[in-house]
Amino acid sequence: MAELVKTEAPAATPTGELDAARLHALTGGNPFYLTEVLAEPGQPVPASVRDAVLARAARLGPRQRAALEAVAIFPGGAQIGLIDGDPAAVDGCVAAGMLVTAGRVVGFRHELARLAVDSAIPPGRKTALHTRTLASLGAAGADPARLAYHAEEAGDGAAVLRHAPEAARRASAVGANRQAADQYARALRFAAALPPAERAELLTVYAETCDVIGDAAAMSASSAALECWREAGDRAQEAALLARRAHYLWASGEAAAARAAVREAMTLAGRLPPGPALAAAYTWTGYLLMLARDIPGAIDASEHAVGLIERHGPPVLLTRALNALGTARWFTDPRLAEGTLRRAAEAARSAGDDAGMGWVLVNLGSGAGEIREYAVAEPALREAIDWATARDQDRVAGYATAWLARCQFERGDWAEATRTLAAASGPDKAVPARIVRLTTLGRLRARRGDPGAAEALSEAWTLAERTGDLQRLWPVAAGRAELAWLSGRPDAEVGGLVASTYELAVRLGHPWAIGELGQWLLVDGSATNPSVTVGSNATALAATALPAPALPAPGAADPYRLPPELAALAWERLGCPYEAASALALAGEQASAGHADGGQGPAAAAGALLEALRRFERLGARPAADRVAARLRALGVRPPRRATLAHPSGLTEREAEVLALIRQGHGNAEIAARLSISAKTVDHHVSAILGKLGARTRHEAAQHEAAEQADALFGESAE
Repeated sequence: MAELVKTEAPAATPTGELDAARLHALTGGNPFYLTEVLAEPGQPVPASVRDAVLARAARLGPRQRAALEAVAIFPGGAQIGLIDGDPAAVDGCVAAGMLVTAGRVVGFRHELARLAVDSAIPPGRKTALHTRTLASLGAAGADPARLAYHAEEAGDGAAVLRHAPEAARRASAVGANRQAADQYARALRFAAALPPAERAELLTVYAETCDVIGDAAAMSASSAALECWREAGDRAQEAALLARRAHYLWASGEAAAARAAVREAMTLAGRLPPGPALAAAYTWTGYLLMLARDIPGAIDASEHAVGLIERHGPPVLLTRALNALGTARWFTDPRLAEGTLRRAAEAARSAGDDAGMGWVLVNLGSGAGEIREYAVAEPALREAIDWATARDQDRVAGYATAWLARCQFERGDWAEATRTLAAASGPDKAVPARIVRLTTLGRLRARRGDPGAAEALSEAWTLAERTGDLQRLWPVAAGRAELAWLSGRPDAEVGGLVASTYELAVRLGHPWAIGELGQWLLVDGSATNPSVTVGSNATALAATALPAPALPAPGAADPYRLPPELAALAWERLGCPYEAASALALAGEQASAGHADGGQGPAAAAGALLEALRRFERLGARPAADRVAARLRALGVRPPRRATLAHPSGLTEREAEVLALIRQGHGNAEIAARLSISAKTVDHHVSAILGKLGARTRHEAAQHEAAEQADALFGESAE
C-alpha cells in the first residue's frame, strides 16, 4: 500500500489550477464526480457528491453503515483483517456496490466517495477507529507513513512525532520529496512542546525539503528554525542555518537579503572555533558570489570552504562547495570546471545528497551553456531534468528546463525551444527559472517578430533587477536592446538599455557579457570605457581591436572581437546561426561602405547580405531579414522572394543540415562531429525529420524531395 499522507485536498492546486492526475485519483473518471469537482474546484468534496454518496449509504443497515465507516478511514483501502467491523457487514457493503475488493484489500471504488463517508463519521467514533487501527498496525510493525497518518487522526501527538519524521526520511531516500515534506509538516503540527533544539532540527530539515520541491514554506520554516536555535543558545547551528537560508532568499529573488544573511553568518561563525558553521558560511558565500559572477571571490571562498569541510565536515556540504567552485571555473578554465563538477557529483553520491546532485547537473549544463559549449550543456541539462523529475526536485527541473530552452534558442532550434518553454511554464516557479524562461521567450518573440516580446522582457527585467546579479541582468538587457533596435527605436535609447549592466560586466570581467552588451553600446557610439577597445566587429566588444589570427576554440569569447567575416565562421563553429547571420550582415554593411579589405565594394556587400538574408529567413527571423532586405534594395539589389528562402518541408535550419548529411550517407556519430552537437541531439533531429517527412527509415528520408532541397542549401557547407 502506498505511503499515506493527508488526502483531504481539493482537486485544484493552491494557485487554482486543476490537477489532472489528482482529478483522476479522486474521481476514477466517473463522469458525475468529475463534473461536480470541476464545478467546485476548491472543495475537498463537492456538496452534491457528498449528498449523493451519503444518500446511498443511508439505505444500508446499521451494521453495514458501521462497516462502511470502518473502511473509510483507510485511504487506498484496508486489509480485511484490519477492519473494525463485522466481516459479514463488509460483504454486504460489497454486494451493495459501495465497496470493492482486490484480493484481501477492501476499499471504495472512488476516492471521492471515501472522503464523503469519512467526512460524515462522528468525531468520537473516528478517533476511536483510528486509535484501534494505530495499535493494530503498530503491533504489526507497519510502515511509518501509515502509522503517522492514523496517529494524527487519533490525535496521538507523541505517536506522530515518533513515526512522521521516520516516514519523511524514508520518503526522501527514495526521491519522494513531496511526501517527505508532507510528513515533516505533519510532525510540526505536534511539535510545539518539543525542546527548542529538537523543534529547530525538525524545522531545518522541513525547510530543506521544501526548497527541493520549490515550496515557499522553506522561507517561513527556516525563519522559525533560526528563532529556535537562538532560543536554544546554539550559535554554531544558528550561523550554519543563516548561511543556508541565504540560498532560499536568493531563490525567491531577495538577493540583497541573501547577501546580508551570509555576511551575518560569516560574522557569527567567525567568533567560533573553526568548524562546520564556518564551513557553511564560506560554502554559501562562495555560492552567492558564483551566482553573482564575482568569479575571483567565488573561487577564493569556495576553495576555503572545501578545505574547512575536509577538516571539519559536514560531508554533505562538500557537494555544494565543489559545485560553486566548479561553476565559477567555467569562466576561467572550462576543462578544470568540468572536472571539478564531476568531483562534486562523486561527493553527492558518497553523501547520498540527491538534491545536491541535481544542482551539480544543472550547473554542468547551464555553465557550459553560458560559454556556448552546447555539446556539454544539453546532455547535462537533459540528465538534470530526468534526475529531478524522478525525485520531486521541482526547482531543479524547472531551472534545467528553462536553460535547455535557452540553449535551443541560441542554437537556432526555435521550434524545439518553443516546446521546451511550454514545458517550463507554470505557476510558482522560482525566480531564477522564471527569469531564464521569460528572457528566452521574449528574445525568441523579438527575433521572430511575434507579439508579446516586450511584455515578457519587461517582466524578466523587473525580476532580474531585484537580484542585482550579472547572469540575470545581462541576457535581459541585451534582449531589450535588441528588441528596441529591431523595432526601429532611436540608437541612443538602444544603448541606454544596456549601459549600467555593461559597466557591471566590465567590472566583473565577464567576456561574454561584455561582448554582447557592448555591441548595443556601439549602436549609439557610447562604448567609451578605457579598459575596452572597440574591435572591427560591430556585433561585438572585447579586449582588443586586433583580429584573432585563427578561429576561436569553442566556448571562448573571441567571436566578439573578430572581423565580421571571421566572426561568422566562429559563430557557426559554436552553433549559433542567428549570430553568424548577423555577422554576415555586418560584413555586407562594411563592404557597402567601402570598409572591407580588398575594396570589392557592392558585389561583396550584396553577396554577404544575400547570404545573411537567406539564413535569417531559414530561421524565421523576419525583423532582421526585413532590415537586410531593405539594405539590399538600397544597394539596387532585388532580394529573393521569401518563399524561395524557406526551409524544405517545414524543417528547421538544423534539421535541414542533418538531412543533407543523411543524404550524403553519414551516420549519427559523423553528423554529431561535423555539426559540433551531441549524438543524442542528432537522434532527436533524425526523429523529427522522419516525422515531418512521413518517412519510416533514414533511407526513405534521404530519397525524399526535401533531402535534395536540403542538400542544395547545405550540401557544400556540410561537406
